[in-house]
Amino acid sequence: MELHGTAGVEVLLDELKFIGNGSESNEPTPLHKRIEATRMMAQRMFNEGGTRPEDRIALGLRLAAGRQPDEGETQVLLGNLRSQLEYFHGHPQEATRLLAVGTKPSEPKLNPEELAAYAVIASLILNLDEVITKQ
Repeated sequence: MELHGTAGVEVLLDELKFIGNGSESNEPTPLHKRIEATRMMAQRMFNEGGTRPEDRIALGLRLAAGRQPDEGETQVLLGNLRSQLEYFHGHPQEATRLLAVGTKPSEPKLNPEELAAYAVIASLILNLDEVITKQ
């Protein structure tokens, strides 16, 4: 697992640009659904994973891949989470845009910048080869 800087956030923000400010149809696209899935997974990581980022990340990987992360994976994802938190604290409007995608609203009690950062981590986890491809 090799991720650096704000890896992941650019992908989701590019997808938001692709979606645009409004769709020609009210039907959610597969891209809307994918982004919403990352938001909902992030919400579960936040609500069910405890208070420590390491535990939340472990829950995310358990949900998606059915296993615990090793120490190296945890450190990579924690480093990326720190980058995402820094980014979204500096760009709260991007967190708001990300959390607005989909039909299910985010829980208002959760900090939007933190939830957006965890959504990026959830997206990274959901894009792991072992999650996408079963051998």
